[in-house]
Amino acid sequence: MQNALNILHGGNAPLISASHKYVRFKPSSPEQFSELEDNQDLELQDYPMDYEVIQDGDYYQDPNLGVEDFGWLYTVVPINYTPLGGAQYEVLSELYLTDNAILEDMAESLASGLIYTYFKNSNGTVTITRTDNGSTITMRPPTPCEYLPSDHPDYCGGWGGGGGGTPTTVDGGIFVHEQDQCNNERREIPVRQVRVVAKRWFKVWRGYTDNNGDFTVTKPFKNQVKVLVKTKNVHAKISKIRGVRLWQMLFPVKVRVGVFNNNELSSVRYVFDKPTNITSPNNRALARWAAATAHNSVLEFKEITADNGLTAPDNKLRVIVSNWGFMRETGAAPMWSKGQDLTNAAAWLSTFAIAPALATPAGVSIMAVLHILKHQTDIMIGYASDDYNCRLTTPFFKSFVYHEMGHAQHHKQAGEAFWDNYRISVGLNLSSSLLSSIVTGEEPDPYGNGQNPLLSPPIAVGEMWGNHCEKWYGEQFYGGTVPRNVLSLMQGNWFGNGTIGGLNANFSAIESHNPNDNNDGWRWIPQGIPYDLWDNRNDFALSFGALNINDNANGFTTNQCLAPLQADVRTIEAYRNRLLQQNGNAQQAQVTQLFQQYGY
Repeated sequence: MQNALNILHGGNAPLISASHKYVRFKPSSPEQFSELEDNQDLELQDYPMDYEVIQDGDYYQDPNLGVEDFGWLYTVVPINYTPLGGAQYEVLSELYLTDNAILEDMAESLASGLIYTYFKNSNGTVTITRTDNGSTITMRPPTPCEYLPSDHPDYCGGWGGGGGGTPTTVDGGIFVHEQDQCNNERREIPVRQVRVVAKRWFKVWRGYTDNNGDFTVTKPFKNQVKVLVKTKNVHAKISKIRGVRLWQMLFPVKVRVGVFNNNELSSVRYVFDKPTNITSPNNRALARWAAATAHNSVLEFKEITADNGLTAPDNKLRVIVSNWGFMRETGAAPMWSKGQDLTNAAAWLSTFAIAPALATPAGVSIMAVLHILKHQTDIMIGYASDDYNCRLTTPFFKSFVYHEMGHAQHHKQAGEAFWDNYRISVGLNLSSSLLSSIVTGEEPDPYGNGQNPLLSPPIAVGEMWGNHCEKWYGEQFYGGTVPRNVLSLMQGNWFGNGTIGGLNANFSAIESHNPNDNNDGWRWIPQGIPYDLWDNRNDFALSFGALNINDNANGFTTNQCLAPLQADVRTIEAYRNRLLQQNGNAQQAQVTQLFQQYGY
């Protein structure tokens, strides 16, 4: 850079000093890795930044390391950066980075062995000629402030000293396929507030899409700019299960959009496609679609929560998508990164994330996965399905995410004191049923039959709210003044618009919950209670001709239904009592009658 500057100014160049450092980290544990990855200001790369990429994969493995060894992570940091945490840290080189295109191009050419000649013109401009091909450029020498990076407060430059660089707004954007119903035509919707990275060698821009899927690259790049998308933001990081190099599960899902010249940046466009006719559990495109859809769903949940003044789940949630678990079309919320208890964690992983006996490559053990994911996973979303076209539609997949985000909301409000109890109860049920599931091929039972006086009550409380959230949040998103035509499943029955008295799919499903349905082994989970506390209709004899609920309670808000979920509320009876206490025993007789009809 100094040599290029000397040429540009004809030997009278100012001396420059380092503006950045090229560094690398080597974590030795999942905790150290996540501390680095969670830092939104670090753009980590798993291969040296001065390597030329011949063929892109998901992630890179250093050939000098073992397959399951944590690799080096490379990045560029400001010159005054001080490392945090315990990961091994090395400074590889000091850098001078500029957004002045002429200086940058000249330095790159010099590094490649090319030579420039220089001539100062009488009008104060200079003419620079490359000796390898004779190409010339005539320009005025940039002033010192034009050499600064564009994010520096004193930056005044543009392209090659021409003044006033203009940020590139990308109108193409990042999208994901949405499929409302079976066989419906898909449409493209924006992937909102997702991380986008533009990079060329050591120059890196990072930002996020807006609500239209667009983004603005605020650093000037001359050419050959690589654009990446990563499913992460301040709310959550969405990762996916891998069969080898397990530590790379701690990265967000990453997609290389392409390599572009500057004049192509404004039309960058990428769509997370939902493929059809899936035959392999490790289909890369489907995993990416699931990650992008989960990413949007987390954001939607947080926005609806804020709009309604409800308790919000924690930020920096760690979400992993998988179709290698035992259970299909479901999810789980152990909230391990927020707590310390790992009781029966292997059973959780085998059920919801990775079942080696069924789908994963030989040699991958649950304990190896557990070593990586311990304390690093809050939510698991399974997208395994027997029908990826009709059953795994976008609204149905979103309902899994809304359900688990409802658990994260419950965890935030009630805290670890309750969640330890819930987590242990589910884990013990899983452990007791997992062995028989391997033998019979049936799905494990995370909830039991409702008859265990220790395990069943906290599960009933937790799943009541999770099931309510998957329907209520789904209706907030897909309802509105122009409801979307979607399907919703409960107790083995599909519901569509207008199924019950004009209600849309999600409210039809939650309205029709029948605690007396002997075909539903989990009928003892009173998932219809929060809705019945709110709605003003009587549910008697609405569920497929069965005697359902004679509901005389109404008018309780969603916030009033959430508020009783406190640390010591671990039974449905305690939930009822806290609800009445918090609301001055309003409608006491009607509320008591409602709970009694659910068996409590």
